[in-house]
Amino acid sequence: MTSQDNYSGVKLPYRLTVDGLDLECHTLLRHLPERRIVCAGTWNGQEVVAKIYLPHRRARFHAWREERGVRAMLERGIVTPRLLYAGRTATGFVLLFERIPNAQSAREVWATADMALRGRLLEQMVQAVAAQHEAGLVQHDLHLGNFLCAEGRVYCIDGDGIRTARWLGRRRALGNLALLLAQLQPENDALFDGAYRCYIEARGWESSDARQKAFLERVRTRRTACIDAHLASKVFRECTAFAAQKSARRFTVIDRRYDSPALRELLDDLDRHVDAGKPLKRGRTSTVSLIAANGLPLVAKRYNIKSFWHGMLRAFQPTRAAISWRNGHRLVLYGIPTPQPVALVEKRFGPLRNVSYVLTEYVEGENAYAFFDRCTPEEASSVVEKIVRILKQLRSLRLGHGDLKATNLLVGTDAVYLTDLDAMRQYRTERSAESAHQADLDRFMQNWNDKPAVDALFRRLLN
Repeated sequence: MTSQDNYSGVKLPYRLTVDGLDLECHTLLRHLPERRIVCAGTWNGQEVVAKIYLPHRRARFHAWREERGVRAMLERGIVTPRLLYAGRTATGFVLLFERIPNAQSAREVWATADMALRGRLLEQMVQAVAAQHEAGLVQHDLHLGNFLCAEGRVYCIDGDGIRTARWLGRRRALGNLALLLAQLQPENDALFDGAYRCYIEARGWESSDARQKAFLERVRTRRTACIDAHLASKVFRECTAFAAQKSARRFTVIDRRYDSPALRELLDDLDRHVDAGKPLKRGRTSTVSLIAANGLPLVAKRYNIKSFWHGMLRAFQPTRAAISWRNGHRLVLYGIPTPQPVALVEKRFGPLRNVSYVLTEYVEGENAYAFFDRCTPEEASSVVEKIVRILKQLRSLRLGHGDLKATNLLVGTDAVYLTDLDAMRQYRTERSAESAHQADLDRFMQNWNDKPAVDALFRRLLN
């Protein structure tokens, strides 16, 4: 063991004996702390992917379920990497799979693909889902990360989520397909008609415009539920994506992509860095500063406690930093531009919350009011279109911002970013969403009372 992964603590190369032969893992693919690691390596002269279940009370169960799901797919002719070994070693349970040459996860391919390539990839994944359903199988953890792409083929992976369905009717099957589509950002919604038709044709079913419309509405409903579940179960706890620490005096969550000793040192003395940083806003309710960790510029927002009674009022509620942290990740998942959330810190006294902080990536730009003071008509038209697109996205997603001042829209080089998210909320009904949207628009249009040309541009596009 000669080197160490930069965030997981798993040392590479990782060696163990599997079925009397040496397995050497040289590349870490995934690490679920204290649960399992997934790595690429060599075994018996073959390139393999190893799933190694670390000692845990449910390790045997998950290894068994993974093996059962994979064998079910192989027996029914579903395209999936071959299972080479499944059993127990001195360190726990291990499953070895053939490594598909030049394979990428569908998520990696999707991230860099244009809309045409995304459409073709989505059809391939839909056909794979249809094949599972025809074979009486349902993937309960259906997302882009559970497909591999190589040489024009799509492979299904993750047997742990595979279940055998005694009866798989139309409603349940389409609900499973909706689970996949619901995890794609709204910018991809134009692909859903084609995906639905592809699935219906693969199953040999008849459809109608009404059924298709009902399915697409189901996808939108499912998307909201998926994002709510993700926000509830991931962004405030220790997991693959986030490092969380909780004590009687403090609660911290860090996006692992930014985690470093320098950042942790900064978080340990955050007040000093906020006070010494370049001031972006100084107020009674909040203080905003530009700071840096390891050369990475960050915006730190501290939510101040104004008085003893204000502290008592806030002590039993979610902190404004936590609300902003959750909403930042919500917008990222929906594909709405916002500075990437980096870390959340709350000072606590047992269950009582006190001063809180949220850190985001620094985005170079200027607020919309300042931008429209000095831009050309062509630049104004382009930025107005981007802002209107955000407003329409918020409405379609039943999101109300709650404080749409021009200073909360940051005009960057390639996008307009929505900021100051601690008052944003998602509404459950169309009536409440429309009321909140109208309040947002009324507040937003007040920004342009002294800029009639800008006001006219917004009114034309909004109407």
